[in-house]
Amino acid sequence: MPSLGSSFDDKLYHLGAYTVFMLLGFNFFRQTQVKHKILISGTIIVLYGIIIEVLQQTLSTTRTLDAYDMLANFIGVVVGTIIIKLMVNLKLN
Repeated sequence: MPSLGSSFDDKLYHLGAYTVFMLLGFNFFRQTQVKHKILISGTIIVLYGIIIEVLQQTLSTTRTLDAYDMLANFIGVVVGTIIIKLMVNLKLN
């Protein structure tokens, strides 16, 4: 990935990826009859991020678990949720 010029580029990429991931997850559930679409999407995506970090630690010798990556993932989901709420409130379906 290209450098953004900061010491925490990786975290910004995590945040951006999980924001998009949240928007895509919500869009999937939007087409279903499931209630609490945002909550379910966010929960699944946050759990996925945690599982990936744990697997990096346990299955790889070159990757490690990073709590800040998990935090960036969570913040990305929150940003995605805010975008979704704004779109719903503005009726930009």
